[in-house]
Amino acid sequence: MSIAFLCRRYPSVVAVPMTQGDIEQASKRIRSDEDALLDMMLNWPSGSIRTWCESLDWATETGNPHKSKASRALAKLQRDKLVKKERDKWVLTKTGRKEAQDVIGKGSV
Repeated sequence: MSIAFLCRRYPSVVAVPMTQGDIEQASKRIRSDEDALLDMMLNWPSGSIRTWCESLDWATETGNPHKSKASRALAKLQRDKLVKKERDKWVLTKTGRKEAQDVIGKGSV
C-alpha cells in the first residue's frame, strides 16, 4: 500500500441537532415544494420530472435538474394518495387535483 492511498481525504457528514424552529421551517419548505409540484402537475400535466424541475428552478449544485428532490416529493404525494403513476407517467388523482386547485386558490404557491 502506498502512502498516497493512506493520506487521501474522505468526505464526511457532521450531524447537528435541529431546534424546534429548524424542524418547523424545514416542514414548511417541504410542504411548499409539494404544493408547487402539485400546481405544476395541474397546469402542465404533460410535463416530465425534468421539465417540472426546470420550471420550478430545482437544480443541483452542478446546475442539473434536481430530479431526486422531485422524486422524493412525488413519493410523499403518492403516499398521501394525491398522485399516482399511470403507464410510467405521474398524474394527479381526483383528490390531488382538488388539493392543487385549493393550493392555487389560497395563493400558497
